[in-house]
Amino acid sequence: MAIAGLRSRAVEVLDQAEQIHRGLGWHDIAGQHVRTMAVIRRMGGEWTRALEEIAVAGRALAEAGLLENLALLRNMELDILLDQGRLDDAARVLAEPPPGSALQQGMRCVFRARLVLGRGDIVAARRELDRALAYEVPEVVHRALAVKVLVMGAAGDDAGCRAAASRLDDQSANGTPRARLAADLAVGWAFRDRARTGAALERARADGLPFEEARARLVLGALGDTMQLPRAHAIFTRLGAAPWAALSERRLREAGLVPEPASRLTPGERRVIELVADGLSNPQIAEELHYSRKTVEVYLTRVYAKTGLRSRVELALAVERGEL
Repeated sequence: MAIAGLRSRAVEVLDQAEQIHRGLGWHDIAGQHVRTMAVIRRMGGEWTRALEEIAVAGRALAEAGLLENLALLRNMELDILLDQGRLDDAARVLAEPPPGSALQQGMRCVFRARLVLGRGDIVAARRELDRALAYEVPEVVHRALAVKVLVMGAAGDDAGCRAAASRLDDQSANGTPRARLAADLAVGWAFRDRARTGAALERARADGLPFEEARARLVLGALGDTMQLPRAHAIFTRLGAAPWAALSERRLREAGLVPEPASRLTPGERRVIELVADGLSNPQIAEELHYSRKTVEVYLTRVYAKTGLRSRVELALAVERGEL
């Protein structure tokens, strides 16, 4: 379920597994538990913790000779490092040869494409993606096509961008939730489709996927909804996703906006946020803080402007996730 992209359900099942292993005495089965946790932490935005746990588990798996599961952990590590723009670190991981399976070989092609794209070599990125697609492994194909949309976009090839997005859309029709979310983002970007991008945003928010949420907000911002950009920038910054934070900041400045860090929230604004997260209505907040209802409305308007959040539900979710 985690690999398929169902974070919340995977967490529920892991909780059940935790209860079972206490009674039976087992915990990690050949690296499966740590791998699943790495996937969940990556999806939930706990990137630093995921990298720490991968480093520890990787040594244990290597010593045990469980190279296939070690390679799967390395893929998760590469995902995070590349999204953080840590290209040299990613290159060191890529220098470690993977197992000979088509899945692992194809995924390494995808990651090499992302690495060289990050270094500005579009020709090499396209070459690596062609190699990845030649393996015809569904997981590899959907990941490669999602990257190809970015590569074609970076090359200014609008037709190629739309062709890759359309192919991904077809491939993901009967695929995993993760693949369908990737298709929503790709189609939204390539075809300037706000409905598909909005669907991606709702999927990401519903399952607690901050990186995908930020990407959807970034696309919506590029499509004209500039109020989405501050929130995208805040999430990318919190995740340490430096290339994406830089891109969202550029979009912000192009829109005549300036990134507004959450740290610039005043104590009064933070108190209003806390009460919203506790489920209080505006009249109840006014009574609690001895403000007028109009003052509460002004505070909330400022909070929305500074954080890029757009509703009480989004505020409450941000507080729950420790983002505010």
